[in-house]
Amino acid sequence: MDQRGNITFRQVLVRFCAPALAGLKCANMVSCPNTEAINRELDAMARELSDKNIFFRILYQDRERMLVLVYRYRALQDRLADTGCREFLQEFGYESFELEAVFDRLQMRMGADKGQFPHEIGVFLGYPLEDIRGFIQNRGRNGLCCGEWKVYHEPEKAQKTFAKLKKCRDVYWRLFQNGRSVMQLTVPA
Repeated sequence: MDQRGNITFRQVLVRFCAPALAGLKCANMVSCPNTEAINRELDAMARELSDKNIFFRILYQDRERMLVLVYRYRALQDRLADTGCREFLQEFGYESFELEAVFDRLQMRMGADKGQFPHEIGVFLGYPLEDIRGFIQNRGRNGLCCGEWKVYHEPEKAQKTFAKLKKCRDVYWRLFQNGRSVMQLTVPA
């Protein structure tokens, strides 16, 4: 918390994006207040973490909140280079797979739905393609289990992944509370 008792962007980043900071995921997404203080912190973190291959993209914002994608540049590029992911994204109107063009399309889709999550957001967050397709086909129902995402394929593997991501968040949060900086917690790529 800052001096006024407001949550800081660094706290949000460590609490919810530890897997991306640790290199376990290509990206995480957070919702945070759209305040001047948060925006200043976001700019500062973007400058600090770019050397460690961590970048930020505001996907949606209104007067009260913003949705920020926190991503590892190379890992996200690799994910978007996957043939299955490309074919899937093409179904949603993605034509170019240069990162800026992909972000522009995603931002447009999110803005059209007032910050709601289009189904393809799972590709950017590293969710298994089979689970994204299962979610769409089942309209979010009939999942085998649920954690970071709804699972429709290989639930045992997903449960192990969920446990690993939770442990990462817990460890990073504890280290942060004990004085480690975001920079110290971020694994370089």
